[in-house]
Amino acid sequence: MKSRLAVGIASALVVMLSVAGMGIVTAKPQAPIVLGLAGAFVNVDSQEYHSAGSNATLVSILGTQLPRSSYNFSYSINASVQGTAVSGGVRFELHVGESANSSSNSNSSVSVEGQAQLVDMVPAVGFPLTDPTNPLACLPSCTSEVPGYFVGVGSVQGNLSGQPVSLQNVLLLVESAYLNPFGGPIFIGTSDGSVSIATTYDSAISQWSGVTSGGVVLDSSGNLVGQFGMTSKLTEDLFGGNETDHGQIALSGFVSPNAVLNSHGEFHGVSMIPTAIAGSDCTSMANAQLNSIQGFSVVLPAGTCSLTSSNSAGSFVLHSLVQGKNVKGDYSIGWSVPAIGFQGTVIARVV
Repeated sequence: MKSRLAVGIASALVVMLSVAGMGIVTAKPQAPIVLGLAGAFVNVDSQEYHSAGSNATLVSILGTQLPRSSYNFSYSINASVQGTAVSGGVRFELHVGESANSSSNSNSSVSVEGQAQLVDMVPAVGFPLTDPTNPLACLPSCTSEVPGYFVGVGSVQGNLSGQPVSLQNVLLLVESAYLNPFGGPIFIGTSDGSVSIATTYDSAISQWSGVTSGGVVLDSSGNLVGQFGMTSKLTEDLFGGNETDHGQIALSGFVSPNAVLNSHGEFHGVSMIPTAIAGSDCTSMANAQLNSIQGFSVVLPAGTCSLTSSNSAGSFVLHSLVQGKNVKGDYSIGWSVPAIGFQGTVIARVV
C-alpha cells in the first residue's frame, strides 16, 4: 500500500503516528473489529521505471529558447534502482524545421539528440526514516532511496540553426514522473543549465518489489494495542494516477482478549491519487534541492513539480496464531503529503 513520493523537503513531511476516534471491540471477538493504524515506509529493495513522452512545452539549448509551435520532440527512459544503485538509460530527440531524417545544417533547422547512461540519482526520500521531519536525514548512509531526479552521463549533439551542438560527458538530469503525476510536465536537462526541457509524458509505469512498511495499531484513546509489518509488491501507472498492490502483512503484540489478532497472511489493494484536489507546487523547493549539490546550476521550468497524496483500499486474509482461526477484513488508508506516512482503519472479523 503506497503512493506518491515527492521532493524531500524537511518542512513538507508529516508522518502521522496518532489516530483518533477509532476503537477496538473486545467483548465479542466474533463480531466485526475496528482498528486504527498508522505507519510509514521502512525500505524499498528494487524499483523499475519506464516512461516516454512526445510533447515538449519548453526547450532552451545553449541559452536559446526555441519557439513552442515548432517542436518535434520525443524521449524515453528505462531505469532500475536496487537499494541506492541506479542503472539504465535515457534518450531524447528534438527536431525543428527540417525533417527528422534530414542531415541539413541550414540556418533554419534544429536537430539535437541526447543520450546518457544512468549512474546516480537525486533522491526524493531515503530510508530508513531516521527523522520524521526530514525524509533525507539518513544520507549518506541510506539503505534505499526513491529517485526525484535520475542522473546520467552522456552527450548532447546536433545542430542549432547553423550552430554546432557538441556536449560530451555531461550530467543529464531526468525528473521522475512521481514528482508530477497525470502526465504533468517533467524536467530533462543538463546539470549546468545549458539544456533545459520541460515535457509532458504519455506513459509512466513503475514496478516496486520488496517494499517494507511498518507501524502501530491504536485504540480510540491513542493507546498502543499492537504492531503491524508489511512486505509488498506494486505496479503503478503515474499517467493514470492509479496502482495495484499485493503482499504479506503480519499483526503482532496483541494480548488477551485480543490475542487472536496476532496473525499473518496476504493483502490485495488499489491506490488512487485524488483528482479533485490540486497538488501543491514544489518547483521552487526542488530547484533549491538540486542547486544545493556542488556543480549543479539549473533553473527548473515552472510547474514541473507537484506534491500529492493518495488513498488506498483493499482486503486481507490472515491466519491467526490461535489454531483454527482466521482474520479477514478490509482496510482504508490515507497518505500524507508527500505520501510517505499513512493512517487509516481496518475492519476485521475473526472466523
